[in-house]
Amino acid sequence: MADASNDSRSTPELVQFTRPECGLCDVMRAQLEDLKREFRFTLREVDVTGRSELEDAYGLSVPVLVLDGRRLSEGRLDPERVRAALAAHAGGAPG
Repeated sequence: MADASNDSRSTPELVQFTRPECGLCDVMRAQLEDLKREFRFTLREVDVTGRSELEDAYGLSVPVLVLDGRRLSEGRLDPERVRAALAAHAGGAPG
């Protein structure tokens, strides 16, 4: 479990680009909730529907998970890549 007592670190924000009625988006969201047992982060969902620049960037790949402007997963969650990115963001291993 991440150390909640260390508030000097910023809480990372994962951004999930999604669209309504997206089954893979629902699966990714559930997997991310499971990762909250290991890491402290916030999840912001962004619907790409009707937003041409977001549809161009992410529409064919949703769900897309991004941290600090870097794509971590497309279509299906890559848990190990997300864990590594969150650990690096926190400056070390989960704790």
